[in-house]
Amino acid sequence: MAFDLKHQTQSACAIPSDDSTSVILTGGYYTQNLVTRYTDTGFVEELPPLLEGRMYHACGSYHHGETMVQVVAGGYDGGLLSSTEWLVDGSDHWTVGHPLPRALYDMAFVSTDTSLFIMGGYGGDYNARAEVYSHTGGVDGEWTMVGELPSERTNGAATMVMVPSNICQ
Repeated sequence: MAFDLKHQTQSACAIPSDDSTSVILTGGYYTQNLVTRYTDTGFVEELPPLLEGRMYHACGSYHHGETMVQVVAGGYDGGLLSSTEWLVDGSDHWTVGHPLPRALYDMAFVSTDTSLFIMGGYGGDYNARAEVYSHTGGVDGEWTMVGELPSERTNGAATMVMVPSNICQ
């Protein structure tokens, strides 16, 4: 289904809702602080604005206990960002979370039910990166390097695929 976006949007990040009935667009070139929810019929509502303007950032959501949390990380706003922002369902404002280990933008982001992963991207030296960072523990948790990609990657995408355990034996 197609619909028009309420705002001119470029280099934003999309977070699907937990039940896949809506999508939240965060930041972007023309919409750096805006956070907007859409369904298949179009615009629904403006959500609390981001604390920092962001474009080329990573975003996603995951469960912390019974609570759904939206996360934006890194990006670019006249310089590279290492900061993170967290919006807990039901809250009326974003909260500053533990920063990324380094400033990054154009990285891939994927979430599981309880963890977040950021892969690759451009680092503070504007060179492509290969690190993979994981985050658990909600807003107060820290980012930990858990591995590296086979080679440096930018502008990537990631997804989680459920594989039956008997396939990976």
